[in-house]
Amino acid sequence: MDLFLLRKAYRLVLWSVIARDWKLNTGEHHLRNLLSDHIRPGAVIVLHDSGDTFGADREAPGQMLTVLRDILSETERRGLKCVRTDELLKLEHAT
Repeated sequence: MDLFLLRKAYRLVLWSVIARDWKLNTGEHHLRNLLSDHIRPGAVIVLHDSGDTFGADREAPGQMLTVLRDILSETERRGLKCVRTDELLKLEHAT
């Protein structure tokens, strides 16, 4: 392992919402529940961009893009803003 990686400071960030986007049969019902019940200010949403992970469908990356599009539309409709985790951490430290 590169010694540079060992010296770099990392911050552990836990997710609060998992979209189950690695399976094509996730379904509209689950997505509606996810959007209505779990997405709120400060939520950390996990999406999966690999179809090679154990248990994932090969088409998972395409499914993730569909779910991401829906999440971005819904958050915009609610007046929420999506940010990267490093931006979220900066916002938390500012308060």
